[in-house]
Formats: sequence, C-alpha cells, structure tokens
Amino acid sequence: MNQQQPAVISPRELTRENRLNSYLIYLEEVVVEFDGFRALDIDLFGLKFNELRVVIGPNGAGKTTLCDVISGKTPTTRGHRYWQGNSVDDKSDSEMALLGVGRKFQTPTVFDSLTVFENMEMALPGAHNVWRTLRGRMTDAEDRRILEILDRVNLTELREVPSRFLSHGQRQSLELCMLILAGPDLLLVDEPAAGLTDDETDLMADLLLELRGQHAILVIEHDMEFVRRLNAGVTVLHEGKIMTEGSMEEVQQNPAVVEAYLGR
Repeated sequence: MNQQQPAVISPRELTRENRLNSYLIYLEEVVVEFDGFRALDIDLFGLKFNELRVVIGPNGAGKTTLCDVISGKTPTTRGHRYWQGNSVDDKSDSEMALLGVGRKFQTPTVFDSLTVFENMEMALPGAHNVWRTLRGRMTDAEDRRILEILDRVNLTELREVPSRFLSHGQRQSLELCMLILAGPDLLLVDEPAAGLTDDETDLMADLLLELRGQHAILVIEHDMEFVRRLNAGVTVLHEGKIMTEGSMEEVQQNPAVVEAYLGR
C-alpha cells in the first residue's frame, strides 16, 4: 500500500502551459450561478494524474457542485474546463464519462433486481451494448477480474444475492467496485464513509488507498477521521471558493478553516 502523501501543488505555481500538461482535470476561472446565487467561484483548480485528493467544507460550500462541473453534469456560467490538456467546455456528463470520468454518488445507485455479480457484469466496458447482446458469455479474464474486486470488499460469497438485500455499506462497496471495473481515469467519490460501520469504514479507506496510483481520485468527505486515514492532499471549500489546500495537518492549523468548518 502506498503511504506516501502526495504534495498539493497549486496551479498558480506553474505556467499556464505546464498546468495543461500537468493536470488530468484543470479548471480555470470557473463560476457557477443558480438564479443569481453563486454556488462556485474557483480561480484555479487542478487534479494531477493518479492523485488522491479530498475536498472538505461545510454544507453549501460547493463540494457537490465542483464534482458536477468536473463530470459535466452542471455547465459553468463562465470559465473553462480542461481534460488532459484539451478544452471540454462543451462536453456533457455522458461525454465526460466516455473520456474517463467515473462518479460514485453518496446514495448508492445499483440495480436492485440484479444480483451482485450481474451488477458487476453491467459495469464491464461495452456491457451496455444491449447487455452484451442479452448476456453473451464473458471472457475468463473478465470473470476473474470481477471476482478479484468483489473479494477485496468481502462480497464474493454474496455474488448471487440480489443487490436489494445488501446492507447500505455493502451497496456502497458494490457501487465502488462497479466503478473500478469500468476503469475510469478519474474517480469522483461522494462521501464514501457515510452510514458505514467502523469495519466498513476501514475497508473503504483501505480500498481507496490501494487505488491511489491507479486512478486519479477526488473524494468528498465530512468524516475527518476518515480523511486522516486517507493521508491525502486536502482542498477546503467555503462559500464556493477554495479557502486553502495542503495536508490535513496544515489545513487543521489554519485559523480560517477552524472557524469555517473544523471547529464547528
């Protein structure tokens, strides 16, 4: 398991050309307004290739809106998005997904009528081509890959169980497994520890740490102990703006962060 804590390099420290080359996803002067309310106002934000980053902030800080913009779900009022150095201002959420953005929402979205294994089948690349022409045979490699991922979150023995019978924590794990199987370059993970038991929380943290270095991962989280477990760079949002960035220890010592969020 890679325990090295990645440095948080502000885009301001790089030239514009280097920003576009250094970041998987890069936002520049992004503003999102809803009926005159400014939900997001970000000068510069970048997530490097294979970086694990956590975004924290009080309710209404703009965390979900940030993910909505990155994923293409919410268009910007103004500003620019770049993916691997190329402008994606006009790309929708479905187009961003094809480019390599995968998202796990706070409420698990799995197919209740399908078994655990069938849900995983649906996540295979190309599986939505009429569900592999009405469940055409998988390759042995695909079968092994599914079982390997399910085993990592203790779901192998439940592979033939309909997902509606899973606990909340098991559903969270299944959805993340489906996302991993699809193989996106960027994982957007919204509050993965919400509603989990202590053991499930430990398992989720370990899984995200193992994925670091294989994908870029952006995690939104309120559980500060979970954030510490991830030992990752932290971006603090407040009122739609980036307040500060750094390690968990650094942001904890920032008086403005303590007043706005951590001290509440």
